[in-house]
Amino acid sequence: MKKKLLLSCFAVIGISALSQAQSNESLDINQVKSMVNAGGDLFWNFAGPKFEVPQGSGKHTIFTDNLWIGGLDPGNTLHLAAQTYRQNGTDFFQGPVSNPSEYNTNYDNQWNKVWKLSKAMIDSFRLGLYGVNVPQVIQTWPGNGNPLIGQALQLAPYVDVNADGMYSYQIGDYPCIKGDQAVFFMFNDDRAAHTESGAAKMGIEIHGMLYAYDMPGTALDTTIFLNYKIFNRSANDYNSVYVGNWADFDLGYYGDDYVGCDVGRNLFYCYNGDADDGSSPTPGAGTYGANPPVQAIMMLNGPLADPGDNVDNDRDGTTDENGETCAMSRFVSYQNNALVTGNPTMTGHYYNYLLGKWKDNSPVTYGGNGYGGNMSAAFMYPGTSDPNGWGTSFVPQAAWDETIAGNIPSDRHGVGSYGPFILSAGEEICIDYAFVWGRGNSGPGGSITVMQNNADDVRAFYDSTASCSCSSWPLGIPQQENLTVSLYPNPVNDILTIDYKAAGKNTRYAIYNPAGQIVSAGDIHDNHITVNVSMLARSVYYIRIFDESSVAVGKFIRQ
Repeated sequence: MKKKLLLSCFAVIGISALSQAQSNESLDINQVKSMVNAGGDLFWNFAGPKFEVPQGSGKHTIFTDNLWIGGLDPGNTLHLAAQTYRQNGTDFFQGPVSNPSEYNTNYDNQWNKVWKLSKAMIDSFRLGLYGVNVPQVIQTWPGNGNPLIGQALQLAPYVDVNADGMYSYQIGDYPCIKGDQAVFFMFNDDRAAHTESGAAKMGIEIHGMLYAYDMPGTALDTTIFLNYKIFNRSANDYNSVYVGNWADFDLGYYGDDYVGCDVGRNLFYCYNGDADDGSSPTPGAGTYGANPPVQAIMMLNGPLADPGDNVDNDRDGTTDENGETCAMSRFVSYQNNALVTGNPTMTGHYYNYLLGKWKDNSPVTYGGNGYGGNMSAAFMYPGTSDPNGWGTSFVPQAAWDETIAGNIPSDRHGVGSYGPFILSAGEEICIDYAFVWGRGNSGPGGSITVMQNNADDVRAFYDSTASCSCSSWPLGIPQQENLTVSLYPNPVNDILTIDYKAAGKNTRYAIYNPAGQIVSAGDIHDNHITVNVSMLARSVYYIRIFDESSVAVGKFIRQ
């Protein structure tokens, strides 16, 4: 494959010294197997695609995917971070924003990590089933940074059992994830100069969580979700900010693809340009054959819209309501070439694509290939999904897609963006995506219909469960107040008495030393038990007592 050969050459001469050895993990709980890299790059291993669906088929729908974001500071200087293949440079780096003096090889090695875990693992930990063999991912969960070296104190989300503001798995704190399986990753644009885009740094830190559900027989079985929390760690108040999801689609064979968008559903997608994926010129392994699928990226939840802007940003018929968020604001597809409608090579090119403009600053226009027409268009190839003319200044247009335009199927890239909005110093935004798949039995059109139906199901599920607050994310065992514990005498010399009252069954206890090691554990069969602690060294100890539905934490002194 031409693209693969090109990128392999780049890998030989060095894609980037900061990206060649990135740690990675793959989400794999359902029919989508998707890779996450520590520096924020999604769905590839810097040589080939890693978004396999169905899992085990050897077939992929996305080559790679990344975050783009840019905005203007008070002096009207553009700050932007955008990543593609790292062959020409790097804008994103693993880890949290820190003091500049901390950015060195030790920092790079320390934060060259991603954290993969499941709801089942967390539930088992909360029930004490691991004993002293707590999984490493729970032990090393990056709940806190070091403010003394410029890091935020609170990093990865966790449930703080004793509300002390510090992640301590030893006393029962545990990671907070979405879904049945999740991969958490953290990256920033502050580590070094931006050699991909050439733009000034924004000083942002991104906490990403890719997650999925184990729900066979539903649309969720071929769907994964992506949550970004973006923190402005700089002193700049940015305006005219746009944030986008950039995707290089490769639907099986990369050379026969089309793209489109669905304005009403807030998604963009890739579908095959003919009825048989890879039938010409290179049929074979990795292609979907007849009735190829459709891969969509649905924009579920955008940043808060600027108050009082007199724009119906979420297209719900109400302007400037409280809590109004941005819906998909632009969709642009550019070509894999050096033309004015092709690959970005300068700082302004990336920002223009987020804004719905071409590299020469001309607007995307309605019809044809989107260039040189008379009507400005916010959304390329919407088909019939924009009957109200949201993307054409409320002047409805005839249907427009790649088939109608007569385009030649080929390699396709797309950017779906939110904006404009304000991102003030110290502010954070939360955005969500779903990667939705669909395959029918009546050609590309039939697969688009299946994808749309799946997207509606996914949207309904998301709307019933979603929140950016850790406390609102579904957890395996709810925190309850039905377990009460008293410890005496305290301080204690030898025999510690534990009185407890719990509604659940299968109650256990675990005692932790100051190093977080379990020094005593066991089952509790009565509401009043005694534990011999005379063998313990004089120190402060924590005790966790938990059953199937609740947990309590206490502290005692061995004197």
